[in-house]
Amino acid sequence: MPIHRRLTVLSLVLACSSLPSTPVRPVTATAISAADLRTRLFIFADDSMLGRNALDRPGDERATNYLAAELKRMGLVPAGEQGTYFQTFSIHSRRLDSTSLIMVGDAVLHPTADFKVFLFDRGQPRAIEQAQVIFGGVVGDTSTQISAADAARRFVLLGVPAGMTAERVYANVLYGPASRFKDAVAVAIASLDYLPPHQRTISSSVALADTTEPIANAHPISILVSHRVADLLLGSDLDHAKAGTIGRAVTAKLAINEADYPTRNVIAVIPGSDSTLKNEYVALGAHSDHLGISTRALEHDSVRVYAIETQRRRQEGTQTSSVRVNVDSLRRIRAARPDSIYNGADDDGSGSVALLEIAERFAAARQHPRRSLLFVWHAAEEMGLVGSGWFTDHPTVPLDSVIAQLNLDMVGRGDASDLRSGGPRYLEVIGSGRRSSALHDAIEAVNTASESPLSLNTLDPNGVFCRSDHWSYARFGIPIAFFTTGLHADYHQVTDEAQYIDYAKLERVTQFVSEVARALAGTSARFEPLGKRPVFAPFCTG
Repeated sequence: MPIHRRLTVLSLVLACSSLPSTPVRPVTATAISAADLRTRLFIFADDSMLGRNALDRPGDERATNYLAAELKRMGLVPAGEQGTYFQTFSIHSRRLDSTSLIMVGDAVLHPTADFKVFLFDRGQPRAIEQAQVIFGGVVGDTSTQISAADAARRFVLLGVPAGMTAERVYANVLYGPASRFKDAVAVAIASLDYLPPHQRTISSSVALADTTEPIANAHPISILVSHRVADLLLGSDLDHAKAGTIGRAVTAKLAINEADYPTRNVIAVIPGSDSTLKNEYVALGAHSDHLGISTRALEHDSVRVYAIETQRRRQEGTQTSSVRVNVDSLRRIRAARPDSIYNGADDDGSGSVALLEIAERFAAARQHPRRSLLFVWHAAEEMGLVGSGWFTDHPTVPLDSVIAQLNLDMVGRGDASDLRSGGPRYLEVIGSGRRSSALHDAIEAVNTASESPLSLNTLDPNGVFCRSDHWSYARFGIPIAFFTTGLHADYHQVTDEAQYIDYAKLERVTQFVSEVARALAGTSARFEPLGKRPVFAPFCTG
């Protein structure tokens, strides 16, 4: 069990500054094992990694140094830049300054408490000066929404459908409203109340790797507001509003801070044994980053109890707004455990260490597969698939030589306590048939041939096809398969820690993906994509 976190963020950073840039590496065996996965994950998801935020150089460097040192020890060929394991690039980050305000009449609204702003590109948001509010309908349901013409030059407010969840909050912002109402001054969604308090404080910044592109024209900014603020904006009850209802006038003073931060992908290759096929690659990927350090200390046990109960009620379809934690009962069990680091043990420490185990197994094998294996640990997935986007836009191997990409993101959980349909053999395999039916069939064949097959769910129950690094490959038509054991109560919480991982299951999943990679790299068949490249629009719609 990790030590209790009782240090302040400042003292923790000071303590870590004296540590070596690469952690001590215990020796691991060449075979994939639960013990080795546990050893690796307690290193990779340790507090000393500072939450592995791509914008936090000490944590990012320690995590990527660890990966590169392990690859060097195993003898993999560097496939980054200039003979290294690294592909370095800068992230251009834009964050809303805490002094920003939105004014509705005499009322002054503040970030976090009243609203949360999303900054998706380099363009400046349109000025919001006495902009008229109009109720645009329900987000995600275009049949209820006003026309683009009615939204022009107005502050569009959208309601939310029944059954809203924290996960859908982000999906509803990402896919559609701002582009549908492109001539509005802003698009606000009344869904802030569905985010846990700690997620409201995480800065919603744009992270762009390619800053050479021209700056876009002014665009409508995307905002989350609380139900209370929505009522204030309308000047009436949101729950009874009809599309086209005119509200009050809004003025905003939004200050944006900009900076560039270096980060890096980690890339290595195990060369194939066939003189011709070694020029083709089966790519395996995971993301090395997570959310970093919270702006305030949270109480570990109460956060976890609240998250577990909230998830249970969501799965049962019952009301979550009444969830309360009896702190006095928790204190009778143990003292408070202040916690400020998002360790990301499952997201995506589990996928990252699984890749290391797979790499070690193949590197030590007497005979390599016919095709080469390409391993990529992507940076800044949590900031919008930035590292995978950079790699596929600036590949260090020819992109058309990649016959398939296998992505592992959150593969260490998913039992019945996490998911109603979960269990020790539960695994989601998403997207394998969307670009290539042959890839899907190959994965199913590996599972069928196993002595103890996994229970594969290919239905994408959480709608995450667009939300991890495989998407960056899929946009070029590369056949992909996304392996995950699903979302759980500790997802994006400070409680996503190595102590809660099911290591026996993580071993089974890692073994399975290893066998899939072996099958794909050992055949001469290619898994031709369905349709021409590129096959997706810039924004994935699921």
